[in-house]
Formats: sequence, C-alpha cells, structure tokens
Amino acid sequence: FAALERLHQVRLECQRLVGSRHQSAAFELLETLSQQQEQAYDKIYHWVQKRCGVTESEKGANNVAEAESIDDVDGSGVLKHAIHALRARPGFYVHCQESLGSHRRMLLVQRFVAALTVGGVGGTPRPIELQAHDPVRYVGDMVAWVHQAVASEKELLTSLFSAPKGATPHSPPPTTTASSGLAA
Repeated sequence: FAALERLHQVRLECQRLVGSRHQSAAFELLETLSQQQEQAYDKIYHWVQKRCGVTESEKGANNVAEAESIDDVDGSGVLKHAIHALRARPGFYVHCQESLGSHRRMLLVQRFVAALTVGGVGGTPRPIELQAHDPVRYVGDMVAWVHQAVASEKELLTSLFSAPKGATPHSPPPTTTASSGLAA
C-alpha cells in the first residue's frame, strides 16, 4: 500500500510537470503511471473479491465452512487496507460492497437454515426446530439467533469498511447507494 501511495504522489508531481516546458515527457510518464495505477487497483479488487469468497467460482459453493473465511478478519489489517485503498476507485469500491453484502446475505440464510435443522457442531447448541412444540421458545430462539447474527455482521462490516488507523485516502469516501445495503 505504500507503493500505491508513492505512485499517487508521483502522479501528482507529473501533473505539475504538464504545465512546464517538458510536457511531452510528462504526458508519457503520466500515461504510464496511470496504467500501472489502474493495474494495481484491478489486482487489489480481484484479491479482495477472492479473499472475501465472492469470486464466480465460489458463488455456487454449498459448503458454508469454505465460504466463512472472511469471518476471521486478518489481524494484520491487510484486507481492511485493501478495501480502503479501493475507495479511490468508487466503481470497484461500490461493487465490492454490493457483492460482499449479497454474499454475506447468502451465508446468513445458509447458517440460519443450519441452526434451525442441524444445530451447532457436535450437536451444541441443539437445532432450534426441536423447540417447535413450544411456540414462545421457538420464536424466542429464532429471534435470539437473528439478533446475534446481526450484531456479528455489523461488527464485521464496520471493521472492514471503516478507515484503518493512519490511513490517508486519495479521495473522500464515496457515498453508498440505498441499493448497496451497506454503509461506508
């Protein structure tokens, strides 16, 4: 990310050179730097998509355990820095938000069905459907599960999409659309 920041600084210096008498060299350098910067953002975007488990090859995966890799937000903050870096490219950033949101929604549905029918690993906690004979407890268990899941998702998404400490964005964060379902 330091290289991306340095590339941004060099591009700013080149833009100042455009006004001088060395315009042709500055334009060539600016074009080369722009291409490299776009390649860097493209690689970051694809890495984030792969890391979050939302690539096309994994969208059809039925194994919840494989798709839960994002739940373990890396302690080093690389994923958070990568998502923050994408703020400079609103198209990538918004698409990342939308695809991550829809992927997390799919995971929650799978987890809810598993909590209802299978329960936890090793049978603890027991399946919620075992309490179907007692409607108050049955609904209470479902509401408790949803409450816990929403709190966990909020914490995860807040940690991923908030600015990392010491980060200097190239541009202000884009505003999210109502259809994305996520706040920046």
